[in-house]
Amino acid sequence: MILFEADLQRLEAIRRFIFSNLDKRLDIAYIATNFGMGQSTLRRHFKQYYRKSLYHFVHECRMKKAMELVINHHATISQIASSLSYKNLSSFTRAFSKYYQRTPLHYMKATRRIPKGKGLFSYNGK
Repeated sequence: MILFEADLQRLEAIRRFIFSNLDKRLDIAYIATNFGMGQSTLRRHFKQYYRKSLYHFVHECRMKKAMELVINHHATISQIASSLSYKNLSSFTRAFSKYYQRTPLHYMKATRRIPKGKGLFSYNGK
């Protein structure tokens, strides 16, 4: 199947839409409706152009955004889960752990910035 320039522009607009709306429930019906496409056409075109399903693309975007928020300590894990449209903390933690093979808390602890002299083995002489 050949994708025309208009198709490519629409797919790029969909990609931008996904990045801008990770806090919303993004399913095929919702996206197809917003872009005036049929669901099967959207599935086919998206998979052909991006080499992954729309579902996997959205999931990957959410996981990358989650990691960014976790390692930069922008919010609690619960707030991060909510901001990425997860209904509860356990489903977010399960998805994150499956994607990265570690929990979000593991990464948050591993990247915590500890002030100089306040590390695990510091001794202040008192």
